[in-house]
Amino acid sequence: MNADAFIIPFAKKSGCTSFSSLNAIKKAYETKKVGHSGTLDKFADGVMIALVGQGTRLSSFFLASDKRYTACFVFGIETETLDPEGAIMRTEKLPRLDRFNSVLPCFVGQIQQAPPAYSSIHIAGKRASDRARSGEKLELKPRPISIYELRILSMETIVGDDNEKYVRTAILDIACSKGTYIRSLCRDIAYASGSVGFVSALRRTAIGDFLLDTCAAADELEPFTHIAEKHTKAILEQCQTNDDGKFFCTSDSERIAKPLTKELLTKEAILKSALSFTRDMALRLGLFVCEIKHEFLKAFVSGQRIRSFWFSDMCIERKNKAAENATDLEKKYYAVFYGTRFCGIIEILGFRFSYQFVLPVFTA
Repeated sequence: MNADAFIIPFAKKSGCTSFSSLNAIKKAYETKKVGHSGTLDKFADGVMIALVGQGTRLSSFFLASDKRYTACFVFGIETETLDPEGAIMRTEKLPRLDRFNSVLPCFVGQIQQAPPAYSSIHIAGKRASDRARSGEKLELKPRPISIYELRILSMETIVGDDNEKYVRTAILDIACSKGTYIRSLCRDIAYASGSVGFVSALRRTAIGDFLLDTCAAADELEPFTHIAEKHTKAILEQCQTNDDGKFFCTSDSERIAKPLTKELLTKEAILKSALSFTRDMALRLGLFVCEIKHEFLKAFVSGQRIRSFWFSDMCIERKNKAAENATDLEKKYYAVFYGTRFCGIIEILGFRFSYQFVLPVFTA
């Protein structure tokens, strides 16, 4: 692979923005050309994939990967951002345990989900979150997403005056498609359960086949339960419950101020975790792979018109859910390799070939 193209799975810390979490990688490689495979909210932590140099051109393919999260849902309180950094805007009675358990299966499979108002989605050229902060009332249109798995890891319940069990918090394991907002999922599950809720802690545990425990600085993350307890306590301290189990605010609702976490990514850890883009990785991202023949490598790198006979070893299998469910199977993306070197991406639509991008490789 080209010498300045790297893929670096690393663990983002809670309290840092996705953008600021890349600073250590920029310093390690002495470049500003560093991107990532999708943002995590400031309060969240977990897997991010940094793309350095020419690797930034692969971002769209990593963005399409499925994700997995661990999330702590807190019920009875809704914040304006649906996370611990927003002001409390609404309170309700906690959901009954039996009702909560009965609605969860309804959220597995392909569902329609409206993104939260505080999100990075652009509306008429401006982020929804910026519009929401300026006081606009937004109702974003629902869109299809897929929840592959929704599993309860632990739960805190209380017994009400009616001797029924009510859910205060629940920690869930969630496998989902790209474009899924866990904050929206919490909101919708809470509404369906007859309550409201917010996400007090969120950890991305996987992007595709990239798992958290294989990421640089993963061992530096604070235990998830500690983060969840800290954020939940900060919100609950502003509230009390009345006799029927409904929350009410006892103090002015203010955003939780959290200092930026100092990044502990070292240059050694970053360089050690850097990966080349391989054939197997391309297949796992849903790409086809092919080999460019030696005699046509120079023509390919120089951008000449692509001919089908330039390539050998064309694979016809895809290995991820997004590819299996694709509706436009005529459009295919191929990762082109010369031996172990990654050379670029081409698109094939019917019998027409076009370049997505080409990396400058040694052609002698």
